[in-house]
Amino acid sequence: MVVCEVVRLRNASPCTFEIQAEDIFHSSPTIGGLPVKEEYFEVPPGFDAEADGLVVPWFLTSIDGLIIREAESGCILRCSVGPKVDNSNNSDWLQLHCLDWDPVNEESWLELGQRHFIGAIGHSVQLQLTFRQPRLLCPGMPPGTSLGHGAKDVPTDQLQQTQSAVQGPMEASTLATWLSFASEVESAPACTVFLNVYDLAPVTSVVNSFLCNTMVKTFGAFHATIEIYGQEWGFYRQADPEQCGVCRSLQPRQHPIHVYRQSVNLGQTRLTEAQTYRLVRSEVAKLWPSKRYDLIHCNCIHFCEDLAQRLGAKPVPGWVRGLHETGAAAASLVRGASAMGRLLLGRQQGGSDPLQGQLADETQDFLRAHPEATASSA
Repeated sequence: MVVCEVVRLRNASPCTFEIQAEDIFHSSPTIGGLPVKEEYFEVPPGFDAEADGLVVPWFLTSIDGLIIREAESGCILRCSVGPKVDNSNNSDWLQLHCLDWDPVNEESWLELGQRHFIGAIGHSVQLQLTFRQPRLLCPGMPPGTSLGHGAKDVPTDQLQQTQSAVQGPMEASTLATWLSFASEVESAPACTVFLNVYDLAPVTSVVNSFLCNTMVKTFGAFHATIEIYGQEWGFYRQADPEQCGVCRSLQPRQHPIHVYRQSVNLGQTRLTEAQTYRLVRSEVAKLWPSKRYDLIHCNCIHFCEDLAQRLGAKPVPGWVRGLHETGAAAASLVRGASAMGRLLLGRQQGGSDPLQGQLADETQDFLRAHPEATASSA
């Protein structure tokens, strides 16, 4: 099953909300570094903080779900993950339920992705939860206005009448309209540095799911890249050892061999997009030629550690380094690198460009299958 984590909470509404975590696999979820478990965690207006371990639990294993309560009315909404009754596409959904677990606002449920075939353990989806006041249209309001948007132009009696309706007893279906879940990667500022983590191949997805998941983060065999300003940077062994090993992709989180698993937020860089580009081109690329590539001692994850540090971001988590540090995954990595060597041929372009000849993560096979995908050398 898809694992869904809320990694950031924002309250852009005038109301105060409360969060209670009920996932049985996490003993210490936090919001803003503070624990949230047995007591309700208050999210006042203007609140904005990162969360860790705040999982939306699986429907079949949860007792109470991830509880969201509106402080003034006491209205409760339960959030869980699971398939719909008519699960024709075999997907998991972020579901909303009222206090007695009846479904609420099914049209607003968020599809999280295909269920993992082994059932209980799958890939992870990171979401940002934002509380926003619904755009409720008052009678007689000009088109394009709503409470908080052009409300000053609405007659006072109509505005007070509508505000009273909003501030009155809230039902779960109404509370659901104040919630906005969005992918953290898509909603984060462009200067956010993400570590994109991949399983080496579909077969390693199963092994990694058992060894490293939301319940148990031990180790796994992964490929990793850095995404910043909509571009993905990685390090590969090339057919020509004299070529630069740094590759750029304009299609982040897509790969013809490796299986995308999740993105880890490493914080924001103070560098502009132009400064980041110059950093990679003028400094980093020269330090990472293809001939440096070593399965254990100098691989894609070591490159990510170096680039993340230069960007002023957080270090790569230990669970990502995992088997690369111990060397226990050497056999799997050899097979993965061999496949990459056959597919990543690059294109010779001549000149003295330190990134010449790079087709980035997009291989010729991938381009034939996806002609709309484009990637260029930096």
